[in-house]
Amino acid sequence: MKLCLEQIRDGFFSPENPHLFKDIYNSLAFDDRFLLCADYASYIRVQQEVEEAYKVSQN
Repeated sequence: MKLCLEQIRDGFFSPENPHLFKDIYNSLAFDDRFLLCADYASYIRVQQEVEEAYKVSQN
């Protein structure tokens, strides 16, 4: 997630307009009121559990 946020901040996804996603970066980095960043590790962990459960159900 750190790399993704840095790429948003640095204009990687919009080189022709590097500040295009500035508001998204600022929202996530400084005002994460929906706790998207704070809860990301838990989200990834649970997503992996879901993947494993799906694989087991397919066997």
